[in-house]
Amino acid sequence: MYQDEFLMVVSKPAAWVTTRENSKFQISNFKTKYVEDWVKRWYPNDLPREGIVNRLDLGTSGLLLVAKRSDVLERLRQEQKERRIKKKYWALVDGNVPLEGEVRMPIGRCRFNFRRWQVREDGKEAVTRFKKLRLYNKDNVCFSLVEVELLTGRTHQIRVHFSYLRWPVSGDVLYGSDNRLKLERQFLHSKYLGFYHPVGGKWLEFEDELANDLALVLEQI
Repeated sequence: MYQDEFLMVVSKPAAWVTTRENSKFQISNFKTKYVEDWVKRWYPNDLPREGIVNRLDLGTSGLLLVAKRSDVLERLRQEQKERRIKKKYWALVDGNVPLEGEVRMPIGRCRFNFRRWQVREDGKEAVTRFKKLRLYNKDNVCFSLVEVELLTGRTHQIRVHFSYLRWPVSGDVLYGSDNRLKLERQFLHSKYLGFYHPVGGKWLEFEDELANDLALVLEQI
């Protein structure tokens, strides 16, 4: 979606894994596609994870930030640590949520299922804000389209927090959705990315249109 000599912003398809590091706990085979491999082939560098700054789950589509130089990667990581990189997602969740809300619950790996994460007292701080964009009703069952802002970046954070609130992300059977809409993946899309350019300090903003398969779901509800 954007690139210069220092960084680029790309839109990840849902079926792609972000990095090979992600594949440790995911089912993958020779057909699996990795954003990391794509960057290595077309925009090679010698950075860890080919300079990928943020990661998205398999099944989540949308915006990723990639650094091209080590000093740029270091600055972007610092921006992320200081919560200066703004990330917003669109999610469809099962149920009728409030107009807006904030979740502050720590997240750690699930003790009984290594693929899952959960709210737990000894977990790391996790903060999620959301606002409802639209309420849908299909066969007397409610679904809420929400815009979600992450103030922290824990693994599966949105999925864990909404599952904890009993409003799992639609299609996310790992975290409790009954998948009444028969989705092939969780309805989760990285919609917005805003950050200060590490060289020059200009504020940059990017928006990615909702992936076609998710947009079609909303049309059919």
